[in-house]
Amino acid sequence: MAAFGQKNTKPYVMKLLVKIALFVLTLGISFNANAQQRGYWFNLEDLSILSQPEWIGIQTKLQINNLQQALPASKKASLRKVYALDCECTAEDLKAAFEPLKGKVTFLSEAPNYQPLYAPNDFNNNVQVYDYALSMINAPQAWDLTHGDDSIVIAISDQNFYVQHEDLEGKIIHYDPSNTTTATHGTAVAITAAGNTDNGVGLSSIGFNSSLALYKMNLNEVLQASYDGAHIINISWTTGCFYNQIEQDVMDEVAANGSFIIASAGNGNTCGDPNAKVYPASYNHVFSVTSVGSQNNHEYIIGDSTSTHQHNDSVDLSAPGFDVAISPAPGWYLNLSGSSFAAAYVSGTAALMLAANKCISNVQIEAILKSTSFNLDILNPQYAGKMGAGRLDAHQAVLAAINVQNVLQPTFSLLDGCQANDAEINLIVQGGQSPYTATWSNGYVGFTNSALNSNTYHVNLTDVHGCRLDTFIYVNDAIPPTFNQMLVNPTCADASNGGVQLNLTNNTPVNILWSNGQVGTQLSNLAQGMYEATLLYGINCQITTPFVLTAPDPIQISGTTLPQTNNSLGEIDASVIGGTAPYIYAWDNNVFSEDLDSVAFGTYVVTVTDANGCQQVEAFEVDNQINNAGVSEAEQPAVLLYPNPTHGNFQIQVPEGMKYLVRVFDLQGRLTDQFEVIGSTSINQNYAPGKYICVLEEELTKHKIDLTLIVY
Repeated sequence: MAAFGQKNTKPYVMKLLVKIALFVLTLGISFNANAQQRGYWFNLEDLSILSQPEWIGIQTKLQINNLQQALPASKKASLRKVYALDCECTAEDLKAAFEPLKGKVTFLSEAPNYQPLYAPNDFNNNVQVYDYALSMINAPQAWDLTHGDDSIVIAISDQNFYVQHEDLEGKIIHYDPSNTTTATHGTAVAITAAGNTDNGVGLSSIGFNSSLALYKMNLNEVLQASYDGAHIINISWTTGCFYNQIEQDVMDEVAANGSFIIASAGNGNTCGDPNAKVYPASYNHVFSVTSVGSQNNHEYIIGDSTSTHQHNDSVDLSAPGFDVAISPAPGWYLNLSGSSFAAAYVSGTAALMLAANKCISNVQIEAILKSTSFNLDILNPQYAGKMGAGRLDAHQAVLAAINVQNVLQPTFSLLDGCQANDAEINLIVQGGQSPYTATWSNGYVGFTNSALNSNTYHVNLTDVHGCRLDTFIYVNDAIPPTFNQMLVNPTCADASNGGVQLNLTNNTPVNILWSNGQVGTQLSNLAQGMYEATLLYGINCQITTPFVLTAPDPIQISGTTLPQTNNSLGEIDASVIGGTAPYIYAWDNNVFSEDLDSVAFGTYVVTVTDANGCQQVEAFEVDNQINNAGVSEAEQPAVLLYPNPTHGNFQIQVPEGMKYLVRVFDLQGRLTDQFEVIGSTSINQNYAPGKYICVLEEELTKHKIDLTLIVY
């Protein structure tokens, strides 16, 4: 177990008394000097105004000096516009001067009046320093669990520090040597929080091996400490006695950056009333600490209600703050009172908690500090509910922190734009304490890792307190399929013998869905038209590509005829368009030329076959103009076909005493049926639905009649 309490502290009585007097004197001087340096804050929207005559006139008239950006460490645009100045003027003077610059310059408030929270009249003049506080908060038992970790940083924002103090040497990771203000208060607070311990000299400190980062006493330094990585920030000073939204915004920003802020609640007379709220301790996101003595007494002099430190509903916890052992300068050890030191004990304890479990959140730190505290209400009934949850118990707080489970829990979501090297990982982290850092195996740092290909990506997650998790995720980046195609067009206008063949040329797994409902890489038996292939790949990725099959135009047969007369036989001059040349002609009279010459009157049917085997049938009528002048229309033989259209059965009626040969052709010119008709004849044939041409030829005269039959 580590040593604690008194160690090698035996200076001469006179030397001690002289140093005490000097400490009180320097603190008092610092207080008065700072009080005279209060300035003003204003909002500056347009920096160019500072070079304009209007501003120069105001600056001269009001003797403005020390003009500077108040919070340059902030990352909030609104806070970076806040500027500070000193002037020998009142707030009303400044407001009136700013009125012509309305919209560019806005008065905000008086600047914070930074004051350390000490109690110069509450010191012990004994040579022997009495160090009860560490035993009271069970520090030795806490050290049995952990000595802390130098990776945990406590930032002490204060006046100044004796960095060569025997209890600070080797502990400091940050200090600004330009700081020239009084060093006693800051030194005492820093050593109380995490001075050298178990080193054979000086005092033991609750924070043991925790590191110290020492900053100046102002709000901008608090911001800077947070962005420098401080886990705990101790504020043992006050900015004033009234709420200020700018100051609250600073606390909000620091808390959002993951730092746990601990502040002194006040020393009873800080704002003229121990019930008064002191700032920044009373702001949201600030853990406020007041004082108790060695008997868990909130009254320094038990029974004297005027001897307390601050108590109000903003106080979160109590800790030893009356007559605690401190060292404000090298070789100088004494007992002194102040909520400054009570806050420091809590800061050191919070650092031990983080060393024991870096994955606890700030909310959990606060909850544990409160839930493990020693209840003070019975001993201090007059102040019940105003001293926070109780008195700090470091051992129970560290023990509870060890048992908290709050590991980092990543949630990955994958996005894929369905192109090569465009996958994206979106990462959300829970657990631990935000903000988080994500460092990926491909060198990216952040939470949206994009432009990725298929691979396994490892990520190191770290929260603001150092809680770590190494994990990985596999990314399957969908690469669009590539292919070539082979199209087979239908050979005829009405044919269904076309096809599409897709040949995939990369290794992307794919499913193919066609617009006609078929699947696969090949379509067959297709008519002319457009067919769309949707290629499905990856997760919800698809490509739709149209393919157009074209067929030759339909074969169309036309022509002119010359009739048979007394002087000449008839002629048929046929012509063909569409299809695919060359054409083959087949007439029903066994002639295979394009045209017919020297034919008798009658009907002639031609079947045209193109180069692809497509066929079309057409009938031509050669008129009979032999002796027609003496024959009336009424004397032409009457031939009837009915019903037409028909479902299959029909009748053909020819004049009595005449005999006709009937030949039935389909539209491709194929002879499908042949029979003779005398008088009225019923035909019972199961013709397939379609259109047919019936050629009737009279037995004696060879006169031909074409009739169209439609079967449905």
